Amino acid sequence: MKRKWYLKPMVIILMNIITPPIGYLNVFFNRKKFEPNERLGYLA
Repeated sequence: MKRKWYLKPMVIILMNIITPPIGYLNVFFNRKKFEPNERLGYLA
């Protein structure tokens, strides 16, 4: 049985490498909207 493209191991590894920096950039650019404790929680 053939796996779907989004279940292949290489796709999952790439998503784990690519998505965290996008989240960090989102928090960085919106840092003035967050309280200091919220910001640390999102980055952790």
